[in-house]
Parts: sequence; structure tokens; C-alpha cells
Amino acid sequence: MKSLFVFSVAAVSLLAVQIPIVSAQGIVAKQVSLVKLVDHQDAIGCDSCDSICRDVRCSRPSLYASFNLRGSFDNLQSGGFNTIGVFPNTGSDNSDTISLGGAIGTVISRNRGKLRLECEGLYVDPFNVVTNSFAPPTPTFFYRTNFSNRWAVLGNSWFDMSVTDCMDFYAGGGVGGGGATLSVNDLVVEGSGSSSDVVWQVGCGLVRNFDRASVDLGYRYMDWGTMAVPLTALGGGPSAGDFTADVTSHQIFLGIRYNGLGDLFLR
Repeated sequence: MKSLFVFSVAAVSLLAVQIPIVSAQGIVAKQVSLVKLVDHQDAIGCDSCDSICRDVRCSRPSLYASFNLRGSFDNLQSGGFNTIGVFPNTGSDNSDTISLGGAIGTVISRNRGKLRLECEGLYVDPFNVVTNSFAPPTPTFFYRTNFSNRWAVLGNSWFDMSVTDCMDFYAGGGVGGGGATLSVNDLVVEGSGSSSDVVWQVGCGLVRNFDRASVDLGYRYMDWGTMAVPLTALGGGPSAGDFTADVTSHQIFLGIRYNGLGDLFLR
């Protein structure tokens, strides 16, 4: 019985010793086969490994960050009703503005292109316009309108289609919310305040792709919704109706996108 116990312990000890030896031999054998890939027809080549790795990287969504500059041709269409003068506010005026924006998004590869989903923020510089405070053809008073602190946050979706190896055409749009501070005065009534509404945009353009960056040149049409402020008689008098401003924009869009944002977090 004692001999059987000693044999069992010896066998277990030998097995325990042999396991790492066999494993080590297996590792060495695998290392040798990897070094001598040329001599083994059934071994996986390095080119195949690289291809598989590239496929895995390309199939997963990637993150990006972008900055954009927009030159905008804005149109303000006035509305509302002046109860002191008992007439509707009419007329429109145009102004040129510059806006700055940024976005964070993800790129999802599809069969026929790439889908980009992003969250974008915009800030637009102020502009001043003049509209009618008395119905044409002979208005005698004019609203001087200041439109400032204009902002928007949108969720966008763009679809990129390859034109050449390094250039894409894209189209899409987005919707969100925005606001502005509006101030009006026609020397009889006045009004000021902040207002917000639904904002949406559509656009298209060309993207030049580099290693980790892209340059975007395109067009945007934006509808900023309708902003409204109450009117009162000049100097804090009684209520005098309201003034509304419907603003739309035609924009030339220039953007720079860094496509390696995900690599900073997914290493």
C-alpha cells in the first residue's frame, strides 16, 4: 500500500514535470514554424495576417472630431403684428455672417460607402438688418433689428460615396435646436429677448482624405426656425404686439476632420 502511494505521488510529480516540458516543446515548435514560414506550405503567411488585421480595423466604427468655418448669406423675413399701428410687420433683409462649429462623430462602413453620425455645435456672429414697420408701398417707419448670440446643436447624418481613392462625395442633413437674442426698435415700439426653435440643415460636398485627416468643402442650407419677441411702446409703455423673425442661411462650408480620435481610447 505504501509502495502504491509512493508510485502515485511519483507519477503525479512526473506528469507535473512533463506538462510544461511538452508545452515548452510545443511553443518552440510553433516558434520555429513561424520563423520558417517559407518551408511550410500550410502555414499562414504574414500578408494574410495583415489583411485580416486590416479587415478587423476597417469593420469597426471609428471616431472623429471636426472643426468647421462657414461663410453665410442670411435672410431674415419679419412678421408679427404691431397693435399700436394696427398693421402687420413686413419685409425682409439680408446680411453676411461667419459661423464657427465643431462636431464629434463616428464612421460606420457600409457596402456602398460610409455612414457618418455626429453631434455638432455652432455659434454665429451677430448681424443687423432693417425691415418694414408699416406695410408697403410707402412704409414710414422701419425696424432696426439686431440678431446676436445665435447658436445651434444638431444631430447630423452624412453618407460618403467614393469618387476616387482619396476623395468622397457626401450628402445628408441634420436636425436639432437653436436660439438667439433678438432686439428691434422702430422709434415708436421696441422689443428684445431670447428665443429658441427647431433648427435643421441639409448639405452636400466633397471630402479629400489623407492618412488621419480629411478636408471638407461643401454647401449647407439652414433653417433657423422662427424667433419671436414681444413689443411694447417705446420707454416701457403698454404692450404693442409682437415681432417675429424667420431666418434662413445659404452657407459655404469648410471643415477639417481628425479621423484618429478612436485610436486615443481603443489602444
